[in-house]
Amino acid sequence: SFTRSAEWSPDGKWWACHNSYAVFVWDAETGDTVHKLGAGKVKFASPYPVTRLRFSPDSKVLALAGGHLTT
Repeated sequence: SFTRSAEWSPDGKWWACHNSYAVFVWDAETGDTVHKLGAGKVKFASPYPVTRLRFSPDSKVLALAGGHLTT
């Protein structure tokens, strides 16, 4: 699956991106994956795909948004 969007944290310490069903967060300095959500043991509460992500101004919270897309 492909990356839908990506976001740097305001403090420059984290890099996050997502596809429809997983979110990845990396340490920007080391390149290490620090969080992987939506795959494996950590599941999302919603069955709908992630469509957006955004860090809080203090870089402590990563908000995810999603929803059912219809045509």
